[in-house]
Amino acid sequence: MKRVLKVTGMVLVFLILLITLLLAYVYTASTSRMNADFHIEMAQLNVPTDSLSIARGKYLFTIRGCIDCHGEDLGGKVFVEDPGIGFFYGTNLTTGVQGIGTTYSNEDIDRAIRHAVKKNGKPVRFMPSMDWAHFSDSDIAELIAYIRSVPPVNSDFPPIKVGPLGRALFLAGEFPLLHAELIDHDMQRPATIVEEVSIEYGSYVTATCMGCHGNSLTGGPIPGTPPDWPPASNITPDPVNGLGTWTEEDFFRAMREGKRPDGSDISPIMPWIYTREMNDTEISAIWTYLRSLDVVTTSELITD
Repeated sequence: MKRVLKVTGMVLVFLILLITLLLAYVYTASTSRMNADFHIEMAQLNVPTDSLSIARGKYLFTIRGCIDCHGEDLGGKVFVEDPGIGFFYGTNLTTGVQGIGTTYSNEDIDRAIRHAVKKNGKPVRFMPSMDWAHFSDSDIAELIAYIRSVPPVNSDFPPIKVGPLGRALFLAGEFPLLHAELIDHDMQRPATIVEEVSIEYGSYVTATCMGCHGNSLTGGPIPGTPPDWPPASNITPDPVNGLGTWTEEDFFRAMREGKRPDGSDISPIMPWIYTREMNDTEISAIWTYLRSLDVVTTSELITD
């Protein structure tokens, strides 16, 4: 009996030691990556100040869902508060207390948006810059014009914290914490792009959808989201589980009303409350681009 207890005790000590070492590795490895330095030289942006450009910037801020993290007043907003995953909020973008408006230049804001890198060269955590990395200089300039026009908002957020589960998932490649690691920082970005119903412009706009629907737009589980979230839909022309049988009118209804062709509701996880603000040209351009894709068959129809 004593021998059994001794062996059991040794096993427990070994397991505790193993868990301690594993936790130490997870913390050390994740912290090292979060503290990496990214040296990104930024070209000077010509940020306009006219009312039309500011309105266009507000439009981009709205339809791209920036409100979800930064709030309607741009003062920041908590979007994850979980002991395991961590505590995350969107940065206060104004000139108020805790805001970056007085300390970040236009180029610093551009670096954060298109490269997910802070002014000090450290990666921004949980900033979905993969959705913005390809954006034209003119679109980014108008977005910054809007940010600069917003009144100051004071905030008092505690520091962002990445929990143990969040760190482990990040190291496992299941939690897109640092988009700065994923972006091609040397990609050629257009100075401007023509807003028209075309495959080219549709591809430009649809790139923002890849954060949920995937690079192939075939859908599936959305990286870094809670397990109870429904997977994203296949939006290729797959006639069985994609949009192959949809009409352009059906697509407009989905983007504007959150309804499928049969009248059923699309999950509110699909941000149609923002896409409904898109103009007709953008929605038609997206549709034109999606119809140009090869059919990619998936095995499951997403109905949530």
